[in-house]
Amino acid sequence: MVRNFLEKNIMVDMALVDLHVKRGRLRIGRRLFDRMKDMNLISWSRMISGYGIHGFGKDALELFAKMKSQIRPDHIVFVVVLLVCSHSGLINEGWQCFNSMEKEFGIVPRAENYACIVDLLGRAGKLIEARNFIEGMSIQSDSSVWGALLRACRMHPDVEIAELAARSLFELDAKNSGRYILLSNVYTSLGKIEEANKIRSLMKRKGLKKTAGYSVVEVKNKVYKFLVGAITINKSGY
Repeated sequence: MVRNFLEKNIMVDMALVDLHVKRGRLRIGRRLFDRMKDMNLISWSRMISGYGIHGFGKDALELFAKMKSQIRPDHIVFVVVLLVCSHSGLINEGWQCFNSMEKEFGIVPRAENYACIVDLLGRAGKLIEARNFIEGMSIQSDSSVWGALLRACRMHPDVEIAELAARSLFELDAKNSGRYILLSNVYTSLGKIEEANKIRSLMKRKGLKKTAGYSVVEVKNKVYKFLVGAITINKSGY
């Protein structure tokens, strides 16, 4: 691609950056990123996310600061940055980023932005703060917000808050089996086996099943789908 001067194409540039960043070759990815002539929100987001994925939260925020001086971010970019703060444990920086959305850029936070703050607080074990944050939201909380709180209860078991989040999720997203499984896992982690079994029984009564994870590989024009204890073969498609 370099020999044929294809690197001047923004899509090729982003693909190259993405390739190296996902492999953890951040210096090469950043070098290619800095060479890009046409920057857009996607290219900035990918490089920022790349730093965050590999635990370089401070570097991600420094790049975000540089980005703000050149291009106006949108709510999706803020989702990326807030997730970086969450996974890096940068609580104060996450709050500053969230508060700057409306103050500096006039961007009204959406449900996914609120969910990031819940995730930020939840990962840090600040479950009560996360619950209070949800209750004080200026918009209607959705399944992404309550789901973030329930996931946090899986990491930092708290039955009362987990049940609150689960009740809200059952009302909003009653057919999602993952919500029931999360609550069951919270009970199990606290030794409440009877309660965990009740949740799984409730799933069965509702006809809900956990979506099985699987891998696929194509060999000689046949697609092999691998699940636990089973193999399914399709000549085309999945």
